[in-house]
Amino acid sequence: MALLQVENISVTLGGVPILHEVSFSVEPQRIVTILGANGAGKTTLLRAISGIYPVRQGSIHFDGLPIHGQPAHQIVQSGLSHAPEGRQIFSSMTVWENLQLGAGRQRGWQQDLDFVHGIFPILQLRSKQQAGTLSGGEQQMLCIGRALMARPRLLILDEPSLGLAPQFVQQIFRVIETIRQHGVTVVLVEQNARSALRIADEAFVLEHGRIVLSGPASQLLHDPAVQNAYLGAA
Repeated sequence: MALLQVENISVTLGGVPILHEVSFSVEPQRIVTILGANGAGKTTLLRAISGIYPVRQGSIHFDGLPIHGQPAHQIVQSGLSHAPEGRQIFSSMTVWENLQLGAGRQRGWQQDLDFVHGIFPILQLRSKQQAGTLSGGEQQMLCIGRALMARPRLLILDEPSLGLAPQFVQQIFRVIETIRQHGVTVVLVEQNARSALRIADEAFVLEHGRIVLSGPASQLLHDPAVQNAYLGAA
């Protein structure tokens, strides 16, 4: 059974239709990437799944249970976490305080902290440092680490490599693969389409709020239409 099932959802923001009858599913312990140009509706789709934006029609099921219409914090408690575009960390708080907020009220979060520190050792070294003083790459690690503190079974990542130096980009993609190896399913929106397709199992292409192409990521990596539109190659 699919861990995440999105069925015919439509989203309208400020009276403007953004998503039109979007459907896709995500199997457990897979990496799924969603490609599309700026304005295609990728971030809106992720925010609809995580309860930030309301769904006008259609349904979203997580682990067989409906989550559309539920508040975002309740969706997090069900096992779905979202690391948003732009990081959105609490700059004036320490790294440790940011991670503690990600854990919420759940008990035994020291084990989750150890897990995050194992993936991002730099966060342990910077634990008492104000988050706003971290480098861009370190802030992105903190954003992902905070989402992992909620013990997700599915992690949504929105543009995790945006604005990062090349060495941090490579590290972020290695981390995504490591997260999957620990049993966490990943839904990834990423501007670096080539790198995303290389680590993903499945891929979906979103255009003007509709899914127009889908298939195994390895297949889309060599699809001429995808190459021309997103990979800069014929």
